[in-house]
Amino acid sequence: MNTLELIEPTTEYAEDLWAFRQEILDYDKENGDQFAGCLSLRESKSAEEWINLCSLRKSAETVSQTGVAVPSNMYLAVRKSDKRIVGGIDLRHHIDHPILGTWGGHCGYSVRPSERGKGYAKEMLRLNILNAAKLGIDKMLVTCDAENKASEKTILANGGVFEKTIDVDGTTMKRFWITVNKGMNPALIELDEAYLPQIAALYRASFAGEPWNDDWSDTGQLYEYIKDVSSGQHALNYGLLIDGKLEGISLGKISHWWEGTNYNIEEFCVSPACQGQGLGSIFLDMIEQQVRAKGLAGIFLQTDNDKPSYHFYHKNGFKDLDTHINLYKSVKAGKKTLEETSSDNSSAGGQDGIVFDIANLNDIPELVRLRILYMIDDFGSITDEEREGMEKQLPGYFERELGKKLIAFVARAKGRLVAAAYLLIIEKPANPFFLNGLDSEVLSVYTEDGYRGKGICTKLMKDMIDYASEHKISRIDLVATDDGYPIYKKLGFEDRVQKYKDMRFKVIDL
Repeated sequence: MNTLELIEPTTEYAEDLWAFRQEILDYDKENGDQFAGCLSLRESKSAEEWINLCSLRKSAETVSQTGVAVPSNMYLAVRKSDKRIVGGIDLRHHIDHPILGTWGGHCGYSVRPSERGKGYAKEMLRLNILNAAKLGIDKMLVTCDAENKASEKTILANGGVFEKTIDVDGTTMKRFWITVNKGMNPALIELDEAYLPQIAALYRASFAGEPWNDDWSDTGQLYEYIKDVSSGQHALNYGLLIDGKLEGISLGKISHWWEGTNYNIEEFCVSPACQGQGLGSIFLDMIEQQVRAKGLAGIFLQTDNDKPSYHFYHKNGFKDLDTHINLYKSVKAGKKTLEETSSDNSSAGGQDGIVFDIANLNDIPELVRLRILYMIDDFGSITDEEREGMEKQLPGYFERELGKKLIAFVARAKGRLVAAAYLLIIEKPANPFFLNGLDSEVLSVYTEDGYRGKGICTKLMKDMIDYASEHKISRIDLVATDDGYPIYKKLGFEDRVQKYKDMRFKVIDL
């Protein structure tokens, strides 16, 4: 998200702090834990008194003056766009205490009532985990009421691992542990031409695999490209060092415009070994702080809207510029333009305005809806509990795998998805059937009522076969229904003759 910052309380925020306090008092009258993570804000007589209390609690030497034993840091969650307080969160330096070690944990947090439901709790906890790393905390204990599903979701979204439930004076609570990336000490540096070999190696590794598949085997061409995007009078290039090693790069320049001066990022990446650990967001946040210190107005970048990076940048506060569009014209003889290629791939052959393409991260809600409809169609019905379980698991799964191991071929009509076919790509040890190790299977093919019998399934499967051929996937396996069997036969699928028997061991009942 990257729309918030955690700051220690100062008198600059005294007026809004007191309004924040009053809003919680008015809205959460029946909530016994209405000021979670806000130390003694409810009991304080003024904002200034509470700010002084927070200062005393930071130090082991002065914490006892406040009536507690464990030092802690208090942070206000402030929205960057308007400097409004949206929440409060604390961080205890340790939990060597009977209450904290049992159910209090390392932190508590409260979100301003008028700002709830916007994902701020998740971002507050993420930022607090970074603060924990700075304090040298290996693992954070975070707890919540067993009935508080929203808080549990926030903890899980930040890597929380459920340990157990406990009873606290008749209330059932859940304990979670979050591993903090201690030992990863991020530092931001400005890069110059001396880093060219390291930049090239990192860039090549970052974009060689899915979903980019860039071939930078020509090192000379790679070096020239990096010079193109990282040199010049107004070049501004940043590097992310983790324990002294270059693990991220941001190549670009300062661009002057009548509306303001911006940092234009031409290339941004984090090494594959460091991806999925929140370091990309940390890197962007560090860059933002430096850019703000230079007096620049904003950060501009471009990315493909069908790649995971698009969702990543959105999560970190970037927004689409509706007034901008990229145009391209090929000047190679005999080659189709991108527009012509897109038209070939997307046209539905006149099928009632249906458009075919590959789903992206913006389609996740629709993919979840279609997946559940498919399950209802396949099983006859599903329970509310089963639906709730799927609605909980599917968005995260799609966010992780879509465009990587899972390719969703979809049909669009009237502003929604009306059909989807999923190809799951599986890399295995090579054998005589697939020497490159790439195998795949069709997870499901589903078309909404009202759109069946129009050849949509056939078109999706043809697109899937073309994709598999282009990406050198050795074979596609599927299990056919009676209705689908003749379609797949016409497309060239053959009955599998197996010399082995399919078997399954059920590990757990869910």
